[in-house]
Amino acid sequence: MLCGASRFAEGEPAVRGALWRSIYRDSLFPRTEYAAAWKVVPRDLPRRDACRRMVDLLFIAASFQIGEQACEAELGHLLAADFDAGRSLDPTALAMLLAPKATALPRDVAVAHPSLDSFDAHLGAMRMTAREIDIHMAPAC
Repeated sequence: MLCGASRFAEGEPAVRGALWRSIYRDSLFPRTEYAAAWKVVPRDLPRRDACRRMVDLLFIAASFQIGEQACEAELGHLLAADFDAGRSLDPTALAMLLAPKATALPRDVAVAHPSLDSFDAHLGAMRMTAREIDIHMAPAC
């Protein structure tokens, strides 16, 4: 566990509310939707819960991936949709929307193995004589 994270988990007074008092807080938000969420969340929740909610959202944005990209843009769109619909921000529900969907793979795949004789037939058609190789390998003048 990181040093700062362990202090946060233990709830040291200097760490509690760090997001609330941080002068860098607005630079932590990757998109405008996150800044808008920060304006709404403290109105609906106590300070401590609001900070936890925003840290949860930032964690989801940084840790979930869609393809090779972090999902901060997709989460930003979901946050905006929740704002527009008047819904409260639920990090657990948002994480479930962004989690990769489990897909079932086919049980058995039939693979036809060609006989080795077919390879010999293909190679026989491609064989060149020593003279033909010399002609192809001769330097161009």
